[in-house]
Amino acid sequence: NVLWIARAETWKRPELFIKLAQALSNESFMMVMPVSDEILESRQLAERAMATPNIEFIPRVDFNSSQALFEKAMMLVNTSSWEGFPNTFLQAGKSGIPIVSLDVDPDSFITDNRCGFVCDGDFSVLRQKVKYFLENERARKQAGQNCYEYVRKHHDIMKNIDKWKCLINGSVDCRQ
Repeated sequence: NVLWIARAETWKRPELFIKLAQALSNESFMMVMPVSDEILESRQLAERAMATPNIEFIPRVDFNSSQALFEKAMMLVNTSSWEGFPNTFLQAGKSGIPIVSLDVDPDSFITDNRCGFVCDGDFSVLRQKVKYFLENERARKQAGQNCYEYVRKHHDIMKNIDKWKCLINGSVDCRQ
């Protein structure tokens, strides 16, 4: 399935994921979005997602359980208008699945490392790239492997612990 996992924030644009699922109605999508009483629109978005036959809607999942969803997914879709470096990108990499992002590409890591596609805000390109990965297992798996390698190389907690220890201890010999 195609995974989208985020909060019901306006800038995360969950309605675009619903629109994507509707445009690719023969494919399987999973949307994880906590429904918030404080965000009235979130209830309406959840209802729209649940009314879309090819979306499995999950209203809440704790962080520790969320990795299992990435393990079952074929790719991660990000529809946010902006973000820093979201945990979902790390989770996608850890699971070896590619990322198709409508706009967000922190430090150009997706593009530069061939971890998926960035669609420069163009919804029709997003639809096209998701469809491409759905139809091209080899390309999807290669991009997923690239994403895995990037995360392993740059976000390995054991390697980063030593760097943080160096910084915290004020060591001048922290070259690595």
